[in-house]
Amino acid sequence: MLHRLIERVDVFLTNIRSDALRRADLEPATLQARYPELIIAHATGYGPEGPDAGRPAFDELGYWARGGIARTLAPEDEPPVQLVGAMGDFPSGVAIVAGISTALFRRERSGGGAIIDVSLYGAGLWTNGWELQTTLLGQPPRRATAREARPNPLYNTYRCADGRWVQFAMFQAGRYWAPLCEALDRPDLVTDPRFADFDSILEHATEATALLDAAVGTVALDDLAPRLDAADLPWSPVLSLDEIRTDEQARANGLIRAKPHRSGIEIDTIAPPFQFRGQPADLAAAPEVGQDREALLLELGYDWDEIAALAERDAF
Repeated sequence: MLHRLIERVDVFLTNIRSDALRRADLEPATLQARYPELIIAHATGYGPEGPDAGRPAFDELGYWARGGIARTLAPEDEPPVQLVGAMGDFPSGVAIVAGISTALFRRERSGGGAIIDVSLYGAGLWTNGWELQTTLLGQPPRRATAREARPNPLYNTYRCADGRWVQFAMFQAGRYWAPLCEALDRPDLVTDPRFADFDSILEHATEATALLDAAVGTVALDDLAPRLDAADLPWSPVLSLDEIRTDEQARANGLIRAKPHRSGIEIDTIAPPFQFRGQPADLAAAPEVGQDREALLLELGYDWDEIAALAERDAF
């Protein structure tokens, strides 16, 4: 049944481990020899080679822990940061979509199939690549620091009077110090010699952070936001999941959209991270497991007697 299906498809995608594929005679190399135009995509925990290729994995393991993200995000002497949700599965899925799309485009241009390997481990290294690459070049590895000790006070989080948080990403501290102080109603800090330029701001980072803590802490986020935007400062609210549900920016760009559920009601769902402008993604209800099985088998040339016999043999 499977080979009859593979004969007419463009892509064979699996996340079954290599040993199980080998027992079923479905290794990527075996499939490629039999179907030279097939795109074979193999998602694994740690890659198809090496001493740990067969080790079971989840994104907490291959992506987050072994990829180093859990340690990079943790300040020195603090426990590793725990992953929440499928933070490694989703970007790894995007990576395999990119590989499949590239292989299909190459086949369209020059012919020939391909074997695509994407691992949770590899995606984790890529996500952690900014810090990892500097380490590969011989620089000492950096770690997250406590917010009170960040080297740049304008690249930090601050708590507003209403308890909500903002993230500043003003890497050019010398450029943004004056307009930020004006937005916070602290013009006296603009001429403070401790913060005269980039180097002095970094030299007095702890003092600057304490002053910004106090200033931001007197203003509610809804009052602070228009001031920051009026000065064209790079910042963002730190949203909770409940706040994202009602975020106008997400709705305006179709990043959260309504779609029909198979129960007949409409539910909100996350849209794909890439979109075709003017061509909204079809977010129809996903089929139930096995919903189209008989129709597919009929399309493959089986008749109803053969389908019944396959069912009796537990073929599906």
